[in-house]
Amino acid sequence: MIREIRIEGYRSLRSAVMAMGRLSVVTGENGVGKTNLYRGLELLRAAAVGDLARRLAQEGGMASALWAGAPPLDPDDPEAPRARRDARLKLGVRLDSLEYEIMLGLPGPTDPALALDPVVKEERVSIHVEGRRAVMLERKGPHIAAREQDGAWRSYKGALLMAETALATLRDPHQFPELHILQKRLTDWRFYHGFRSDADSPLRQPQPAVCAPTLDSDGVNLAAALATAIHLKEGPQGIERSEVGRAVEEAFPGSRLEFVEAAGRYLVAMRMPGFPRAFSAPELSDGVLRYLALVGALCAYRRPEFIALNEPEASLHPGLIEPLGRLILRASAETQILVVSHSDALARILEREGGARVARLEKLRGETLMPSGPESEG
Repeated sequence: MIREIRIEGYRSLRSAVMAMGRLSVVTGENGVGKTNLYRGLELLRAAAVGDLARRLAQEGGMASALWAGAPPLDPDDPEAPRARRDARLKLGVRLDSLEYEIMLGLPGPTDPALALDPVVKEERVSIHVEGRRAVMLERKGPHIAAREQDGAWRSYKGALLMAETALATLRDPHQFPELHILQKRLTDWRFYHGFRSDADSPLRQPQPAVCAPTLDSDGVNLAAALATAIHLKEGPQGIERSEVGRAVEEAFPGSRLEFVEAAGRYLVAMRMPGFPRAFSAPELSDGVLRYLALVGALCAYRRPEFIALNEPEASLHPGLIEPLGRLILRASAETQILVVSHSDALARILEREGGARVARLEKLRGETLMPSGPESEG
């Protein structure tokens, strides 16, 4: 499990530490920084996948990602360039026994990096055993040192570009076993936010009729993921008794899923009471389609170790909040879940019925403030 996340110097998060439970909820008013916390977790996964530089570039580069509450730099101040170069973005995650930390900064005038590149200043992998912490890999700029099997340190130089992470690049499971475990675990994380429901949405398009054990983040394999969760667990005739069937029945009583197959492709469809035919994905309402995407994410045949849901209640009728809460609670028995939500009703259900750890964020003078302690231990 993820035990703790730390984010410093990122947008509205000057210094945020959040303890995580099996089920955690982040809530608060608009603009308090909930999405920044969610994106900070996405950046940790990006460090493991190897696209951290690209992700930050999509946000406008390092300069726009740094702590937004710092006073503006006076261009006439001779110390301004130094202050700009000294700005840092820090990310950290503590799993059960492994810990990963990375510190990023802006490229200097002579650094071999492009303008939007994040420069990895420091990177560290540690292992915690019986209350003691041992550093297994440490990086400072281009210099990397790793602890070998006998405990001796070995140095590596020039192995990485300044914007590359050791976590993604050093992939030898025998030479860097702790790094390999972290890569696997962080890469397995899945983030689901704002499924598109327009006419060209991947959710509405025919999809290859092949097994899909996990729903992709954009839902491009929704029909295949739902069919896999049903057929591989219950068989083709087991829709009603499957997890997916139960979730659909709770949200839309009397309805059942069907799958339309043509030319090796699937379309998900729903048969509803009072209608002589099923309605396929292009015909379903935005709310129904997005709810089915959440069902696909949370009832997947192979659930990821960690799932983050950002505003899962968006576009849903208030009557779907309780079924959504039950869906999340059942999934949290098998995987760790973080829910970022505006919905007090959803947060109350998860806290009351699932013992969720709830963090209600606030903002003071532009800084996102985390609660001083968990409201529920989870």
